[in-house]
Amino acid sequence: MLRVTPLYGSSSHHPDQESIAIKPLSTLIEYDNRRILVDLGWDASCYNDVVVRTNNSTKDEVGSVSSPQKTVPLEEHLQKLREIVSTVDVIVLCDSTLLSIGGLPLLYTPDPSSSTSNSTKTPMIYATFPTTKMGQMTLYNTHSNASLDGQTHLNYTLDQIDDCISRITTVKYSQTVSLPNSDLSLTAHRSGIVVGGCFWMLKTSRDDTEIIISPGYHHLRERHLDPGTLSELGATPDVFITRPGGPGGLLQKLLDTTNSTTNSRMGRPALKTPIQRKETEGQFLDAIMSTLRRSGHVLIPTDASGRILELLLLLSAHWSRHRLATAYKLAWIAPLASTTLRFAKCQLEWMGEQLGEQFDSQRGHPLKLGNVMVCGSTREFVERVEGLGCPVCVLASGDCLDAGPSRDLLLRYAENPDNAVLLTDYLCAGMRSGVHLKNLQKEARKASHIHAGVTGDLGKGLDIDLVPPGLDVDLGNVDVVQSTSGIVLHPSRETTASQMMSAWCRAQIEGREMADVIEVDVLVPQRAPLEGEELRLFLKEEEDARLAARAGEERRAL
Repeated sequence: MLRVTPLYGSSSHHPDQESIAIKPLSTLIEYDNRRILVDLGWDASCYNDVVVRTNNSTKDEVGSVSSPQKTVPLEEHLQKLREIVSTVDVIVLCDSTLLSIGGLPLLYTPDPSSSTSNSTKTPMIYATFPTTKMGQMTLYNTHSNASLDGQTHLNYTLDQIDDCISRITTVKYSQTVSLPNSDLSLTAHRSGIVVGGCFWMLKTSRDDTEIIISPGYHHLRERHLDPGTLSELGATPDVFITRPGGPGGLLQKLLDTTNSTTNSRMGRPALKTPIQRKETEGQFLDAIMSTLRRSGHVLIPTDASGRILELLLLLSAHWSRHRLATAYKLAWIAPLASTTLRFAKCQLEWMGEQLGEQFDSQRGHPLKLGNVMVCGSTREFVERVEGLGCPVCVLASGDCLDAGPSRDLLLRYAENPDNAVLLTDYLCAGMRSGVHLKNLQKEARKASHIHAGVTGDLGKGLDIDLVPPGLDVDLGNVDVVQSTSGIVLHPSRETTASQMMSAWCRAQIEGREMADVIEVDVLVPQRAPLEGEELRLFLKEEEDARLAARAGEERRAL
């Protein structure tokens, strides 16, 4: 018997739901006495208490059946998930994004509060080589952005990331892995979307039953990826397991139709319909160039190691074709940008055929990206790039605009309405971490004064120090412009990028132009000098590290 149990993230995307972005996913599959866990996704939106339905169904006066709900604290939810992970036989990862791999160091490792280090079973983990390396960069980037802000809600360390990554067994496309003491076998096939992304084919040698597990897939050829092979290899499976796709919330209301001409929910023709890739890229490049020509800067928030490669190839080719390097600069900022690019250059066999042909013809490495100035921090970017005095198009890690270089540049560019930000993926429009918001609330209560921030009444119930963004935002053909200064006492639960996208969606749904001014809030950490016991412990750790380093040097000298 086949049993499929969604652990989290499988809820259908509905126009009435809060989040636009799809949620990280994890699904338990039980078949032939084997327990297979597909993905351990996790992001900031998962750090919240969980609302679940109970089994105690009740009937109302008209006979309708309803299931009462209860709230499960986050720590209790995490503990239950860790217990489930400890009982599975195999974990398979589909790609290197947080939607697939973000919860690996949080749920796969033993509970930090446990007294025994071997309290968690260690099932086998299978993933492609790019998923392993690029996933490591994604987790490092997430940890780096949180650590620089002083966030403590991640609940895992860099050592835990390394431990998890070291336990992954890498496989190639079309390589079959047989599960021990079982008739089951697993095979990874190309799914597109990101380098190394795959769907899994589960087969039994006993009766040739074929089960396809594919949370996401892409059927088009791109600059750095060949199309997925799902239509060829997964055309007639016995069972096909996937997830509800597409955006939710206001964006779903804007795009969703029941047929090609009429949206029955809204009672009028669809407001937005899909357009060809070339047209999309043309609008994207036109928006960038129009901003640069008015001497403005363009900010493009991106992920750490996934879709960023497609954007880099697109923009680098455009800069070369039109010889823009002298007049305008193109930059990429991420804490591990250089390392990510170095790993990507070693993975041409996993990318599009055309990139391999370019490399084999000795026309240079397709990922050399001579037009892109790679920076590891905002400070390096300011010194190397902004100091040149040219308009800049910058791709910055931190796609939700709540942390990392993208947040820093958002605040830096806020005062100039000629600047623009382009949102290239609805996945950035998620929800904020409830744990982090609570931590900020505690810090705000301890503060002796409140700094300037943006005005607004987005959300309820928290007192948090914020700083004004105020900047021109291009979404499609619509501009979202500046915010004013003030203080947000009730910040939104949506990320900054989600607030921007929601404002654009509301304007489109209502059939009006975007307002000249919209209000969004940006979370900015409180940084205060160490004092008292914290300062004493920090100095002691620094001195211990210095003495240990000196002792090591002396041993090597001997």
